[in-house]
Amino acid sequence: MALKKQTFNEDEIAIFDEAVIHKRGEYWQFKMWLNDEQKYARQSLRTRSKITAEEKAKKLYFRILADREEGKRYFTLTTKQGAAKYIEHRQKDVETGLIVSGRLATIKTHLKHFLRIIGKDTKLRELGYLDCEDYFYKRHKETNGNVKIVTIQNEQSTINACILWLYKNNETRIAKFDFKQLAKQDDGNEALRRATFTLNEYKQLCITAENYANGCSDSDKQDEYVIRTLIRYFILIAGHSGLRVGELLQLEWTDVQLEAVTSKGKEHVLAKIAVRAETSKVRKSRVLYCKGGEYFKQLQTILKHDDGLIFSTNSSTKITKRKLLYHFHKIVALANIPNSTTRALVPYSLRHYTITQRILSGLSLQAVANMCGTSTVQIERTYWHVNNETRLTSALADYKQNEDGTITLT
Repeated sequence: MALKKQTFNEDEIAIFDEAVIHKRGEYWQFKMWLNDEQKYARQSLRTRSKITAEEKAKKLYFRILADREEGKRYFTLTTKQGAAKYIEHRQKDVETGLIVSGRLATIKTHLKHFLRIIGKDTKLRELGYLDCEDYFYKRHKETNGNVKIVTIQNEQSTINACILWLYKNNETRIAKFDFKQLAKQDDGNEALRRATFTLNEYKQLCITAENYANGCSDSDKQDEYVIRTLIRYFILIAGHSGLRVGELLQLEWTDVQLEAVTSKGKEHVLAKIAVRAETSKVRKSRVLYCKGGEYFKQLQTILKHDDGLIFSTNSSTKITKRKLLYHFHKIVALANIPNSTTRALVPYSLRHYTITQRILSGLSLQAVANMCGTSTVQIERTYWHVNNETRLTSALADYKQNEDGTITLT
């Protein structure tokens, strides 16, 4: 680790023949050439005393030497550069199927908030454990109190995952931030009830979506009609299948088979949907049956394609989430759903609706979990107490003892 030059100026004093100290104004400075980084390591020693400067310089020299033995660079990346490296690393996880592209988009959003709070030009090796202690306070302030605690918890988890990866790659001195502990959320999850639809609201939403699409069915508005129709059938199919938004947007025609069945003298067209592991949030494939198979037939006729992506105007490019949200919110507003602006109704609310209705219809939690690609624990924790109907049914239930001694719920 030799200096770039071996001859020193008169005001430079060699330290171990490999680094020097020199005065700038009244204060002593440290300077050391780093061959592999092709730069001088420079740092103020913040002292006017030559003896103290020499002692500090030796300590700094040994610290730099020790860091470099561990493979750590002296010149660090900025937080913006570090986040970009981490995103590039996670992109490989998308390509190998470890995470879905939607998860990567969420990671990017979380890190975007982090960079705004911490400063994109902050040096990674200058970060300390307590630098994000007030992260929630700052996010809460910039959103005027509208950010949810669960949102912050998810952001902080992503941030620390990024910091840990950078630490393992010798880019930071810390492995994680010590975020301030946030208040626990009520598992009763009353907020979820408000973020889903009632049965009547869903019916009204479907009627409004049909009128919204047919309102521009003129030949000169064909492109707009197709987009609106896609959103209409997205609502219909999501409400029957309980698929996640990402699963629906990646659904292909080959993933769906239609089967005609007769129940109680009435014919139904069921859709047998195969969710591929690479499109599932939990990376597990599953097969489910749901009503509404006729919707796929109708959509196929309108789109005039029966291969590639279903929710696409050209079978190859899925509709964007931005476009989905735009039309979805317009339909919700037209449907006059009570308090829709304060209930945080989004396309994912259709999944909440489906699961809630399945539970209220008497399906077992295991059956609902299998259909929707989640766990019974998650279903029970999130949905079991979501509706007053379920609470009342449980409260009013009676028991009777049979002649054989067994107990029956009545």
